[in-house]
Amino acid sequence: MAAIARLGDRRDERLRIGVDVDNVLADSVGAFLKRVSRERGIKETPVIKEDITGYPFHKSPRLVDLGISQDEVSAGLDRVWRDNYRKIEMVDREAVNVLSRLLGRGCYVEIITTMGARDHSMRPHLEAWLDMNKIPRSEVTFTQSSQEKVERSLHTIVDDQENLAKDLTETGRLGFLYYAPWNRTFAEKQRSSNDQNIVVAMNWLEVGRIAEELAGSIRR
Repeated sequence: MAAIARLGDRRDERLRIGVDVDNVLADSVGAFLKRVSRERGIKETPVIKEDITGYPFHKSPRLVDLGISQDEVSAGLDRVWRDNYRKIEMVDREAVNVLSRLLGRGCYVEIITTMGARDHSMRPHLEAWLDMNKIPRSEVTFTQSSQEKVERSLHTIVDDQENLAKDLTETGRLGFLYYAPWNRTFAEKQRSSNDQNIVVAMNWLEVGRIAEELAGSIRR
């Protein structure tokens, strides 16, 4: 991978990898949509993540039909964290093993989220959720925007937003996209292309394989 080769030029550094929270570690969208279905009495065909077809979420046809606005999506995500973060499931339990291995080989793992841009009171809920799920990390960072994420001193960031992956490539770094229904079109196109500047992980086993390769490229 060309992008991995470029990372290898930074020989004085261990791998510094960022990991997004919403929909990479925590299935907050799933929790939000369950609440939407419950509160609106939708039983036969509940709203599911596959109904979210792109960014911004509220423009997905199913949410348009339900009259859900962008403000309602943001407020709803905040509610699932604030009201009962304990019910938010992990996207993939394998994340715990992958992050443990990365830390064990000396990598720096930064949990990084723009959640604080919505509500600063979210931090204790997030950190309690990370502890509850025994998620290893070096640090937790709250940013106000995706641009602030890109500006962090990290080799790459595992994130479900395709635009963030693209922004990383513009700085000469590897874009690391975690697959989700809302990035499906871009992810499938990327996986079938020869573009090595953005990798797509379908699950945390793939995240681990790619991250291990990245760590090895830096230490050569």
